[in-house]
Parts: sequence; C-alpha cells; structure tokens
Amino acid sequence: MSKKIFTLLFGIIAGFCASAQTPSYDFESWTKTNGYETPIGFFSIGAIKSTDSHMGDFALELISPKDTGGKVTQPARAVTAAPDSTGRYIIGYATKSKPRSMSFWYKYLPDTAGGKKDSFTFEFGSFKSGTNGARIFATREFITSREFQTTYKQVSFNLTYPDSNSSSSITPDSAYISIFSSTYANPRASKLFIDDIAFGQFSAIQEATITSPVVKAAVKADIFPNPAYDNYTFVRFNAPSDAMVNMRVYTIDGRLVYQQSSHVIRGLNNLKLNIETLSSGMYILKAESGNYQIQSKFNVSR
Repeated sequence: MSKKIFTLLFGIIAGFCASAQTPSYDFESWTKTNGYETPIGFFSIGAIKSTDSHMGDFALELISPKDTGGKVTQPARAVTAAPDSTGRYIIGYATKSKPRSMSFWYKYLPDTAGGKKDSFTFEFGSFKSGTNGARIFATREFITSREFQTTYKQVSFNLTYPDSNSSSSITPDSAYISIFSSTYANPRASKLFIDDIAFGQFSAIQEATITSPVVKAAVKADIFPNPAYDNYTFVRFNAPSDAMVNMRVYTIDGRLVYQQSSHVIRGLNNLKLNIETLSSGMYILKAESGNYQIQSKFNVSR
C-alpha cells in the first residue's frame, strides 16, 4: 500500500465547490438519485448499499458497471458531491476543519485478468475556493492498494499541512473524499467495500511531514445502553494489557466533542463514559493505548 500526493481525473463530474450536505461517513444514510441508491452527500457510479458492513447496518460497495456485452465501461466510484441549480454535480462539502489524520475500513477483491491485479484509490483533500473555479489546497493525500483483502481492515494515515507561519498556509473552506474501485485509464471488474470513515484530532497545525500509515491491533468493545438516554453509558472490552487509554468521542462528521483518559487492566474492563453534554444523534467512540485501539458507534437519544 502506498501514499503520495496525487492528481485524479474525475470524469463527468465538473467543478470544485462545497456542497451544503455533509457526507454519510458511516454509509448508514442513503438516498435515491435517478432511480439508483447512493450515500448521502456523494455522487456515485456502481454503488451498492451493502449489508456486508464493518459496523452498523450498511457499507459502501463499488462494482464497475458493464455494457450489454459484459465489458466494463468505467470504474465504479463515490465522490462527495451535490448537484447545483443546473443539475451539474459540484465536488466537495463545506468545512473549515483541519483534521490531523483519517482512517477507513475496507475489503478489496481486485480483478486479476491478464495476470495483473487491479488497484483502488481513496483520496482526501481540503482546499480554499478561489475565483473562476480555482482552488488552493491545504492538504491532498491518497491511499492506493492492489492487495486482496477478504476481511475488513482499517487503514489510518496522517494529513499534512504547511507550517502555520508559512505563506502557503491557508484555512480551507471545503473538502472532498474520492473513492475509485479501479484504475481510471483501464477500468476492470474489481469489488471494493468501504465503511466507517473517521477523522483524527483537530489540533494546531505543525510543519508538514509525511509518515507511513499506522495500524494498531483492533479491540472489540460493547457500549451499553445503546442508544444511551441518561448522562452516562458504559464501554466494555477486554484489554490485552494494563495501560492508560485515551478515549475520544466524535460526531459523525469528525468533530471532537468529549475526551477522557482512564487506566485499564489486562482483561475485562467496564469504563463509565460521561455523555451529559451530548445531544441526540450518532457518535463515534475512539480509544487507544500504545498498541491497540477501539472504535465503536453509539447513539444518544434524549
């Protein structure tokens, strides 16, 4: 799996401008466009609302469309976009956030026709809109892979920005996510599943560096009650070792709303999570120590 700065052709989608609709990062919310289901906040081709999910009820499945002769006509893709008043799709959604990292869960079955495996691409960028459709990028990163992955795997990577004192440092007003199941120039019949996109800390921006993706051991956690309706809920999990665990709660669009640190022991733990300041809605709990991490969704119902 590799990571580098990348320029991607978006095909029939035109322009770069923020849409008003925050995308469905967990792919639980879908809508119908021209008779086809697509995730909220996305323009998609070859998208399927799959029940084969990492967490929750649904995930995004991308399968390239074929013509009547069985030939793949274009790569399946999902790009954060919304139609303008003319019906043209405009890429992006409004945000001023500068997340320091992001992650997603995926499975991939690349086409191997001709003895060469296909590859998928996941791209994120944030930018400031200029005149006449111009854009100035704050960050633009991508992950690509051609490896078989038959069970869900998490990928985490850093997002880098120029130093805040640099003349090239900007505050973005828009961002986008672009997911292609196959190469654009030579689309093939690969199958890609994506679920639970999440953003990391929104701390002060430091000088840009590029680091390798960091993947920690995933530990399953149960949150109860879920939905939570009181001022507290509980997180139960088996810790592989004694450690200090940093717990953070994010809104579904990646905004940090609560954090606490707790000491856990090796074995079963029940941690009390204070949610009295949280309004009704879906949240993502992320907890990590030095060698493992937890990610779970829960709802608050007031």
